[in-house]
Amino acid sequence: ELLNASQRIDLSEARTLLFLARLHPVKGLELLLEGLSLVRPRGWKCKIAGMGHPSYVLELQRSVERYGLTDIVSFCGPLGGAEKDLAFSEASAFILPSYSESFGISIAEAMSWGLPVITTHKTPWADICSKKMGWYVTPDIAGISHALFQLFNTTNSDLRSMGFRAREYVTNRYSWPYLGSKMSSVYQILC
Repeated sequence: ELLNASQRIDLSEARTLLFLARLHPVKGLELLLEGLSLVRPRGWKCKIAGMGHPSYVLELQRSVERYGLTDIVSFCGPLGGAEKDLAFSEASAFILPSYSESFGISIAEAMSWGLPVITTHKTPWADICSKKMGWYVTPDIAGISHALFQLFNTTNSDLRSMGFRAREYVTNRYSWPYLGSKMSSVYQILC
């Protein structure tokens, strides 16, 4: 069920960039960490949620230390239910810097929470850029760093506007009433 954007927690002081997906090299986490090391945000934290192979997670944690990001980046493991809802409600933006996605359900979920999104051209979410709901960039350090720089320099008001458009977009394209009307149209054509 899609939540009302007013259910999101407004943290005007500390802002959080959320990554919530499987921890795997295809998800572009190395790009995220390197981008954070280059941009060095103030007033932002990055929460990485998800599960992955223990050796890969350890490699990511070592990268956080090597880049000097321990005060910015935290790993919280896999989240579900109320913990997952809380992570989305506390977030100010969402990132999935993936090298390959067929859909990216976590992107749609983040948008349903009214979050602007950073993702790459390797996901099917070009409308994020064209409809001003976030950043749709190349899956390389230049693209991710530029998007992070822009995100970290966007006002809370503008982030909320982007998030509102994101929530509206997902509601209009992926809600049960919309999908039901599409299915009804298909059935009418077939009959």
